[in-house]
Amino acid sequence: MIGLEDRQDLVRNIEIAHTAGARLDKACEVVGIDVRTLQRWSAYSGERDRRIR
Repeated sequence: MIGLEDRQDLVRNIEIAHTAGARLDKACEVVGIDVRTLQRWSAYSGERDRRIR
């Protein structure tokens, strides 16, 4: 399981790569996640880790 801070770092780094011209699907592939996972992480980036109750 990946922690909230690590997910936020990955989202930020993928966004930087995408802004620099990388294809979003390829940037996600490099870090081992699906584009849909990135979308979910981006939507909840400011919230606490929803997996912990």
